[in-house]
Amino acid sequence: MIRCAFNGGELSPTSAVRADLDNFHRGASRIENLDLGQMGGVSRRRGFRRVAAALEGSVILPYVYSTNDRFLVEVSPSLLRVLSVEGDVVASLPSVWTQDDVSSLRHKQVNSMLFLACPTHELMVLRRDDEGAFSLAPYEFKARPWRYEEFRDFPVRLTLDEGCYRVSFGDHASDPDAAVNEGDVMRVQVTVPQQTGFSTGAVVRQGWVIAKAFTAASTFTAGKKLCLNEGSYWSWWTCDRDFNGAADFVDGLTSPADYPEHFHKGVICHSNTITCKGTWTFYCYKEWYGTYAVERRFPNEDWQLLGTSNSPVGAASNLQLTGDEAGEECYLRLMLYESQLSNGSDPSQGFPADSCGNKLVVDAYKKDVVLRLHSLSTSDVRKLTLPLGSDFCDFFEKKGLPVFSALLVDGAKVDGGFEVSREGRMLTVKPDGLTTDDVGAGSMVRLEWEQAEVNLDRFAEGSIEMYRFFLPAGTVVSMQGFVCVYAGQTIRLNSTLNVCSFCEGNGGSYSLRSVFSTMEKASFTVLEDGVYVVRMETWTGGSVSQRARAQLEVPACTAWMEAEVTEVTASAEYSLWDNVSAVPEGVPPSEESLMWSFAAFRGVYGFPSLVDVFQQRLVLAATQAQPQTVWLSKTDDLNSFEVGKQDDSALALTLSTTTQNRICWLMAQSSRLLLGTADAEWAVSGGQGVMTYANARADNHGFVGSSDVPALMATDKVLYVERGGGRVYQYGYDYESDGFVSRDLTVFSDHVLADGGGCRGVAFVRKPEPRAVFVRRDGALALMTYNSMHQVHAWHRYTTEGVFEGVAVLPNGDQADLLFALVEREDGRFIEVLAPGNEFQDPGGRDFVSVLETNALISLEAAGRRQHSGGVMFFFGSDALVDGVEVSIDGTRWDVLDRSPSSFLTRGWHSLVSDGCWNYDSMVGIRVSGNRDFNLLAIQA
Repeated sequence: MIRCAFNGGELSPTSAVRADLDNFHRGASRIENLDLGQMGGVSRRRGFRRVAAALEGSVILPYVYSTNDRFLVEVSPSLLRVLSVEGDVVASLPSVWTQDDVSSLRHKQVNSMLFLACPTHELMVLRRDDEGAFSLAPYEFKARPWRYEEFRDFPVRLTLDEGCYRVSFGDHASDPDAAVNEGDVMRVQVTVPQQTGFSTGAVVRQGWVIAKAFTAASTFTAGKKLCLNEGSYWSWWTCDRDFNGAADFVDGLTSPADYPEHFHKGVICHSNTITCKGTWTFYCYKEWYGTYAVERRFPNEDWQLLGTSNSPVGAASNLQLTGDEAGEECYLRLMLYESQLSNGSDPSQGFPADSCGNKLVVDAYKKDVVLRLHSLSTSDVRKLTLPLGSDFCDFFEKKGLPVFSALLVDGAKVDGGFEVSREGRMLTVKPDGLTTDDVGAGSMVRLEWEQAEVNLDRFAEGSIEMYRFFLPAGTVVSMQGFVCVYAGQTIRLNSTLNVCSFCEGNGGSYSLRSVFSTMEKASFTVLEDGVYVVRMETWTGGSVSQRARAQLEVPACTAWMEAEVTEVTASAEYSLWDNVSAVPEGVPPSEESLMWSFAAFRGVYGFPSLVDVFQQRLVLAATQAQPQTVWLSKTDDLNSFEVGKQDDSALALTLSTTTQNRICWLMAQSSRLLLGTADAEWAVSGGQGVMTYANARADNHGFVGSSDVPALMATDKVLYVERGGGRVYQYGYDYESDGFVSRDLTVFSDHVLADGGGCRGVAFVRKPEPRAVFVRRDGALALMTYNSMHQVHAWHRYTTEGVFEGVAVLPNGDQADLLFALVEREDGRFIEVLAPGNEFQDPGGRDFVSVLETNALISLEAAGRRQHSGGVMFFFGSDALVDGVEVSIDGTRWDVLDRSPSSFLTRGWHSLVSDGCWNYDSMVGIRVSGNRDFNLLAIQA
């Protein structure tokens, strides 16, 4: 039998005698510390070389600025380091992540930005500037994605106070969706009413001068309006920057048009600022001759001309202008460019009266006010929570809540009203006019009520009677007992009247003192303020009927209870204007709205755990609150997630599934965005074209299910690890089925990952052979040489004296890619690299053994023959040293190769197993150790 290729890879033990399978004749039972070529040859792997000591709890990521300008990024809970391929520290930045955050980081590089996503931390970006300096900062959104885009169940109210918005949820402040954290960003949609800019002579004429041709003596200050006679008309200009002819005048340049840095054409016709996000119209009528213009400016940009309306002398056509600025909020202004008046020497003659109908009208529109919330000390208090001791709890249980007359906080009386309610052992107080400056957790609160005078005259027979009162210290309680004697009967009274203090924690009442016995009159002075129980016990002695009568007098008093505040609920957060809302003018000072939402990414909802780029859009996905939602930015505008109905508008798509399993991975490929959840695989696309709001769709393409491990973009297909981590699937379009198909690449090698406890990390080497690298949980590496066109999925393994914890790959020019690994060894934790030119030993002279063991040397034709006599031939692809080579015919006993007359095995066939009897279902093996190369192409028996 001949094994002329091993590109079937390491096969599962379950296929030990499956000679009917093609892979059986191209595979082996063990391929360890060898590299598999696509053509089927095996060669000894290079050793790893130590690059740098690793940080505690770190992961490594690639950063490629260009093919020859690349770095390794190490992220730990303490630092983020940028390392050169030689291990030099290029940058060291403070980390913002915890250990759990670091282990769940996902990354995607876009140009010079390395996005770092984590479900429990805001999206971060590592950036390299033109000077080569690195910085780490939160990603800045121009327009954020929002948790909700529809009307809400309860409103939020905005109140503008000295440039600061107060956000109030009213009676719904305790709703979970109204929970606020410091720094949260929220959006409130308000209505901006219709705005009008009138063209009035008073505004136009304010601060203007008639200007002549410029000379060195010409001087104008910023804000001055210039009117120049151009013969048949007057032209208008505005000075933007002081013009001093002595310094700024240039010979031959005599017009303001020659100095664009100092002057702009036209003068504004109205005093109010006009904002717009929608339709606008310029109306021009009555007797006016000249040129009006409508100009637009976006924040931080220059003014742009949208259109002009020209009415020549003698023909007042008054062209109407219209426009729609629905795409982005902006500023508009009405400008006067030219005027043609009856008096050619003085533009003030015949200038239109202020009642002229020339006006710019902006229709009412919906505006998003975007706020970043910051807590201040003056938030209104919605309610206080107070605990009730056993005495007051029973007191209110029996008598109900009194009508409270006063509320005192830390000894100061609160002037406003308040409501009190009880639930179990907790008392809730809702005060008016109390702020967080006045009260906080731990404050002492006192509630007072007026207790009326009580005169008790009561009979009791064979019972225990209890009466609860609040008694201030010094109160004198008087009681008198009587005996009623029925005629013809002998009466014996055995009764006691007591005043008892109701003590918390003792489970009942206890006699404080006996104040009198039968028939005696007595009084009792209360020593301390508190709730007391007046108790009368009577019982029957013998067969004689007995009755006892008690009289009690309690004077009127101001009763009260005190407790420490356990919780304060504030009804409002004060918020500062966020930079996202760049056009603040025109916002109503007070507004209530049902269209509001917090940002989709915040502490309460979680943050995106996945990031990618698709069709010039930034893609974010899978928060804790929205585990199956994908957000796509505007086209060519990666930090704008404002959804809309334009083709380039941002999108927010949520999968329609039967479960709420989180999206585990996503990968852009061609015209589709592929993704997988724990139970299914999906493709997001725009059908046959570029994806827009109108055609975006998410289609299900299978139910394999994924683990929480990043997917890999292989040569032309996506590779993902299935749920459980024991198998790898190829996901891509299949022309035969006209759909996306998942293909199991471990069907013949199902042990490679499973035996190592599954997979926890991935990388992909592209040179010299396409090879996927998987970090097994037991610390070994499982590798797969990959060529989907020729059906090559050859698995093999790397082991070392230590534990592999993570991998990353960087390009290396025209040479083989650099495979970096985090390795835990007995002498520490290190970053190491497998690179061309490395020795065939791991760091510190650690030797490793490269092993190839065939599967059974059997075929369908020879299945009936159990014995064979003859040698086993090995074909070496290059000259090899004899020293360090061992062979085996059963995989258990290994013999040192000592039969060659030379110290070299030359390229070609060599008989390394001598003639003899052995079974066809036996395995043949060869293993190599030492600092030396080795290349094997075929085995023949």
